[in-house]
Amino acid sequence: MSIPSINSGLTGIHNGLDNLKHDANEIATAVAKGDESTSDLAKSLVDLNTDGRQIEASVKVVQAYRHGAVIFRIIQEQLPERLVLLGQNVYIIIFSRLEISPDNNS
Repeated sequence: MSIPSINSGLTGIHNGLDNLKHDANEIATAVAKGDESTSDLAKSLVDLNTDGRQIEASVKVVQAYRHGAVIFRIIQEQLPERLVLLGQNVYIIIFSRLEISPDNNS
């Protein structure tokens, strides 16, 4: 079974790490050679920061999926009558409104 959100997050982490490794290697190579091309070095430093942000965002996608799955599992275990199956692995959660009368002070 493929889960698009988690696959997207994991792919983003993988790509971000690959790019991070590439940019870090370019910086290390330029420094080791004593390369005076500051524009290339600056570009690699900016890319390195962008790679870190991509990884952070992708981790948040994976975390959001995990939190959603945990919440769903709790509802499934504690309130199974609230789940309605719409299709294969597609559920809706039914919550009723609480009726509070003005007389009820609790």
